[in-house]
Amino acid sequence: MLWVASYFPFHIPRIIWNSLSITLHYNGDAVLGKLETKMEKSMLENVRLEDILHYLEREGIDSLATTEEQLCYVWCLFQHSEDRLRTASRDLEELRVKHTEEMKEVENYVNHVRHLTEEREALNHDFEKESEQLQLEFKELQLQQEVQLKEIEEMLDQEGLSEIAQSSPSEQIAYLLVERTTLLEKLELADPKLNSYNSAGSGLQEIHLKTLQDDLQKQQEYLRWPKEIPNKPPNVEPEKEKTVRGKLEMIVEEEAARRLQEMHEEICGLTDGLDMKGKEHKLELTLESAQLEIEELKENLNKIKENESTDLQETKQHNHRLDREILALRNRVPSLDLERKMCGELDKKKEIMPEDNYETERNKKSDETFHKRCKKMIEDQKCKHTDLLHKFQKFEHEHEYLVERNEELELFLGEIQNQTKEERKHFEYHIEKLQRKISSLETELSKIQESKRETVMKSQETVTKAEDLQEVLIMNQEEIEILKSKLSEEKAWRKQLASDLKKAQKVLQAESQELERSKSELLYLFNEIQSLQGEREERQFFLTAYEILHKENAFLETKNSTEKRLRYEQQEEELKKLRQNLQRVQNLCSSAERELQFERSKSFDLKQQNNLLQEENVKVRAELKQAQKKLLDSTNLCSSVTENWENSQQKVKELEQEVLKQSKNIQSQNNLYEKLAHEKTRVAYSEKKVLELQTKLESANKTCTEACILNKKQLEEELKEAKKSEAKIKMQYQEEQQKSKQLNQNIEELQQHIEYLHAKEALLEQSSCKQQFKIQQQEAQLQILEDEKKISEEQIKNNQELSEKLSALQQEKDTLRDEYRHFLNQLDLQMRNYNEKHHHHKAKLRKAKERLTNEVEQRDGRIKQLENEIEGMQKLMEKEKAFQDQVTTQNENLLLEKRQLLEKLTDQDETIQGNKWMISSVQNRVIFLDEENKLLQENSLRLTQQVGFLERILRSIQIRRGEETTISEMSENELLNKKLAFLNPSFSAIDMAKSDENFKVAEEQKSQELIGSPKSSPSFSHLQPPEADMAPLVSEPSNDVQDPNQKNGPDDI
Repeated sequence: MLWVASYFPFHIPRIIWNSLSITLHYNGDAVLGKLETKMEKSMLENVRLEDILHYLEREGIDSLATTEEQLCYVWCLFQHSEDRLRTASRDLEELRVKHTEEMKEVENYVNHVRHLTEEREALNHDFEKESEQLQLEFKELQLQQEVQLKEIEEMLDQEGLSEIAQSSPSEQIAYLLVERTTLLEKLELADPKLNSYNSAGSGLQEIHLKTLQDDLQKQQEYLRWPKEIPNKPPNVEPEKEKTVRGKLEMIVEEEAARRLQEMHEEICGLTDGLDMKGKEHKLELTLESAQLEIEELKENLNKIKENESTDLQETKQHNHRLDREILALRNRVPSLDLERKMCGELDKKKEIMPEDNYETERNKKSDETFHKRCKKMIEDQKCKHTDLLHKFQKFEHEHEYLVERNEELELFLGEIQNQTKEERKHFEYHIEKLQRKISSLETELSKIQESKRETVMKSQETVTKAEDLQEVLIMNQEEIEILKSKLSEEKAWRKQLASDLKKAQKVLQAESQELERSKSELLYLFNEIQSLQGEREERQFFLTAYEILHKENAFLETKNSTEKRLRYEQQEEELKKLRQNLQRVQNLCSSAERELQFERSKSFDLKQQNNLLQEENVKVRAELKQAQKKLLDSTNLCSSVTENWENSQQKVKELEQEVLKQSKNIQSQNNLYEKLAHEKTRVAYSEKKVLELQTKLESANKTCTEACILNKKQLEEELKEAKKSEAKIKMQYQEEQQKSKQLNQNIEELQQHIEYLHAKEALLEQSSCKQQFKIQQQEAQLQILEDEKKISEEQIKNNQELSEKLSALQQEKDTLRDEYRHFLNQLDLQMRNYNEKHHHHKAKLRKAKERLTNEVEQRDGRIKQLENEIEGMQKLMEKEKAFQDQVTTQNENLLLEKRQLLEKLTDQDETIQGNKWMISSVQNRVIFLDEENKLLQENSLRLTQQVGFLERILRSIQIRRGEETTISEMSENELLNKKLAFLNPSFSAIDMAKSDENFKVAEEQKSQELIGSPKSSPSFSHLQPPEADMAPLVSEPSNDVQDPNQKNGPDDI
């Protein structure tokens, strides 16, 4: 090149530029490719290293720490994440075990509910059967009463007592008793053995008939006066005596009948007063016992409520703990995801690291071994994380299944509630029927009591039985009142449940408002996401425009570097804004997810409250079953009452038959009176035994109820013991039934004995007919004595005195009657007040029942509305989940696009920096070439001066030596060649030394500029080889320039 320059001194710079451009174009493609790949790798490594350093600085580790300390810290984080995974796996296993236990409990609960429904159906069937049997028995009783009344009317018509047949049974019995007393008195007066009747009479009649005996003695003394009258014939005296005796006997019979009636009335009044006092005492005792039972029941209910409240609090605390654990696990999952992502990014960064030099490869081998271990551990963590995610999904599916099961159970409970309503209506209808029956029985008993008040002295046993029946009825009424009180308590409990439901509804309303707020926020987020999508589209458009501009800028980099920097800064600012917007969107999404989790926890709490309400409904059903059992007991008692009433009616019929027969066989009844008394004592003794057995049965029933209460307290754990006790009680009940059968057999034997006595009475009737014939004869004698009444006028005074005494007694009797009527009126008023209160109480109960049914219907409707709202909320939650999934997918797509754009930007930055390096290297070389051109120009000027000097020398030589030109020119040319050879080597060495020094100075300036920029410092080592490669390219042409000068210098000259 120097030879060319020296040969063509005016065209050397252009030729050098062309040679340099040729070498640059020849090797430019390879150099640029190497620079691009190495710059990309170095930029990615720098970015990742900066991220790691920033993370470590956040955690509190200095950036100047050694790699070992940093690795130790990363290893600690890794172990901490492993511990978290282990704890999470343990928690999940515990939750799974608890979930299985809860499922078992739910299945047991469902089986228990089914068993209860079966028992309820069986009880309903038994109630229906018993009600039908009671109706049939009542109809049979009515028919028997009608038949008995018809038989009595026929008997009275046959005996000529048709007037009495139309009257009430009490009047009929009173009339028959009066006739019986008159006949007895006549027979006593007719018989010579007067003292025998007094000895055979009852104790009560002896006390009240002493006065009558005294009067009779006086009359007998008075009758003896005809015997003392002298001078009368013996035949006339007995006739007169007979007449007088007949008259006196008639008077005495009338007076005796009156006094007996008065005494009977007094005795009836006294017995009624004693009965009323005894009944009042019994009622007081029963009321006290009922109050004690009510207090015990209240205490038991309070204890049960306290236990239920404690159980509810424990379950709530347990559920809160589970919710906290689940939230902690859910919060741990994203942290683990972030750690996994960080480890994956580190692995990717380390995989992308280039392996340029052999020394770096050796250093990285140890790192790769360590990173392989880390990768294995990370893969294990990924597997565990996937397993945990699968488990979490399974738990979510199971939770959804449980929610469905709970909904089914709620529907089932709703059906059961409807059935219980129908059953309650049915039971109330039956209770009303029983109350009507009881009222009808009370009316019948009142009628029977009125009919039996006149027959108290000879039917005390029937009266005692009637009192027992009244006591049983009172007990039934008390039990009914107890049941009513329990119903009122149940109503109060229902009101409490209704208040709790109202509170729950208020909570649901508040939660619905919160959900509406969350919906509005989600809509706001959706709008923001749509706006972000619009920004994304603008960003894509901007990126396309940016690519076009980048292509255009590639051509105009040398001219518009300042404008490009400004645009690049603007783009970076816009990217920062987009990143900030994305972070805001992510924060909003995270807040929305947290709110959704909070709403899910609230829905879970509501479901727990619904479960608690279901448990309370189950308890209410159990209490209803207890009430049903007590109703069964009351129906059994009513059935026993009806049986006793039937027995009493039968005995009353037997007594009426006995009265009819005793009117015919008075004399035989006097002889058999003692035997009947003994038999009555026996019957009373048997009836006492029956009553004792009834009391034993009642005590057994009480023990059964107490055992049931204890078994209910002990619940399902002591069911087996309860069954054993029930079996024992059944055996006892069977034994008592056998005893009752034996008693029935004894009663049948007694009935057979009574039939035998009836046969005897038939024989005695025949004897009574004979005695009636004799009585007729005596009546004829009495008619003869009536003719002699005129003689007995003197005896009228005594009779007047007796009548005065009788009038006084009658006044006393009237006063007693008035008091008795006043007492009866008071009783009627009390009964009326009681009935009015009873009806008023019934009306209140009906109103309360109607209110309860309305409230229950409203509650059911509200529950259905809430269920519909919950279903709608679940659908909305599903939609929101789908929307969240869409948002997450869109965010992932945006992140991928962001990464792609960042990679493109890094590529573009690396290409720009490579172009800058090329431009700077070219500029340095241009400067170097300009300096070389200046040196060459100076050399050319010197050469031109030397040539001018030589030309002058040649001209002077040509003038001096014109002839010897050839010889002188040869000698001069040799001298000139030697001078030129001496000057050229010195020039080339000096110039090359200067050029090398200038090149080194330029390179040092470049290195200082690179060290000054922190971002380009790591890439300086990578960029040195291409400059080292370029140095020989520059030195080669200089060598080429020197070689031809050295080789071809003397030849050319």
